[in-house]
Amino acid sequence: MWFANGLQQERFADDVEENWLSGEDHAQEKDLMNKERKEAEKVKNNIESVQEKLEQHAEDIQTVDEAIKKQEVQIQNKLSVVKEKMKKLKELRDRKELHKLQKRERATACGTAEKLEQTLGALEQCLAAIDSLTEHASMLQSERDADQKTLIKLQDQVSTLKMEEENSLNSSEKKRLRLFYNFATFCGLRVINVGENWMEIDISDIYDDSQDTSILLLTVHFAVSDGAVLVEDVTANCSTTFIRGLIDHLKSTHELKVFNFEVQKRFQNHVKLLKEMKSLQKRFAIDWNEEEQMVRLMLGKAGQIVCTLKIQNGYPSNGDVSVVQIHGADSAIIFQDSLVTTELRTLTSWIEYLDIKYS
Repeated sequence: MWFANGLQQERFADDVEENWLSGEDHAQEKDLMNKERKEAEKVKNNIESVQEKLEQHAEDIQTVDEAIKKQEVQIQNKLSVVKEKMKKLKELRDRKELHKLQKRERATACGTAEKLEQTLGALEQCLAAIDSLTEHASMLQSERDADQKTLIKLQDQVSTLKMEEENSLNSSEKKRLRLFYNFATFCGLRVINVGENWMEIDISDIYDDSQDTSILLLTVHFAVSDGAVLVEDVTANCSTTFIRGLIDHLKSTHELKVFNFEVQKRFQNHVKLLKEMKSLQKRFAIDWNEEEQMVRLMLGKAGQIVCTLKIQNGYPSNGDVSVVQIHGADSAIIFQDSLVTTELRTLTSWIEYLDIKYS
């Protein structure tokens, strides 16, 4: 029994010694892993620092003037090369980490030193590329300053040319306005206002003092072709139905003197019609379509009888008035009074006659 106890104690001592040696190996392996991890983090921090510097330089280079864009393209290409190298470094670091995970037990200090030496070599290349880019940026800044001075000189020349052109345009504009004005006054027009390519003229009825209907303001739009004044269009402060044919004729002949004379005659006639129409509208229910020269007279209870009259061109000086339709009553009544109706020439006489017959 004593001998057996002695063997057991000896075996226990051997196991303790074996476990103690295994613990030391494990600690050394853990320290080695920590060192490698710290070195990897240091490499990572260095790479990130270099990448930040590269990005900062890239932002500075992008602010260079457009006048030297071609050289910027070259710098961007070099930056792309540097970024490609950084990408390769990142891939190398990823492969290194993968290698550590797969073959952790086989990693040695010699292998780690070789990887670190490769990384430092790549880092030196990146720093050299940064120095080259910085030198190029300084050269581009100098060229940009020279281009800026040239641009200022060109801007001064453009400003001088613009001033000369503006003075020339003002002189030609005054000549053109004077040409329009002389042309209009020669044709007997009363010029109220003159614009860049238009002229406002006043045509008044000298036989009427009412300001609401006795003034016609026409705006004549001109153009100049080979030194001749051409009329492009005519607008007015009221409906131009009564002179539409004259306007179309004027745009083809450009005879303002004849146009002025004819417009005055038609305007005086138009003023008479307006005054008659206003007087009738105060007494009767009348709807006047000036474009078609049609008058609708509503008679009877609630306007059930509607008489439609046609005003001929040139009325009241030359044209007549006629009944074209009677709705809601027998139209034969007026034809029975043919002796009376043949004597009706004015719009007022016709409306008063129809009011007597149908009211």
